[in-house]
Amino acid sequence: MAWTTPDEHILPELCNSSSKACAALQRTAVDLATKSQRYTKEPASIKTVIFAGTSKGLYRVEFLGTQNRASVVDKDGKVVLTDPEEPSHWLFFLEWESTHWLVHEIKIVESQ
Repeated sequence: MAWTTPDEHILPELCNSSSKACAALQRTAVDLATKSQRYTKEPASIKTVIFAGTSKGLYRVEFLGTQNRASVVDKDGKVVLTDPEEPSHWLFFLEWESTHWLVHEIKIVESQ
């Protein structure tokens, strides 16, 4: 929803304030909102989630899925750009914050 609405208020609630990856995702949400643009559908989908262990108090979780073929449109519905569909593999580092999970960092796992 941060990119399909767009709503720049969603991600800060889910992310550790020191996360560079979250900051980059947030910049995209703000940029889309500022330009009155939005994704027409979810830019990514998750197929598999794997708990990968813990390290330094953080929980490592792998997400395997797809970067969807998704277009960004302006306020008039004109396509501004289209992302290609491709497989994706992400490693999230999560931390428990009293009542909810926060994303501490996100890394893209390169294909071998």
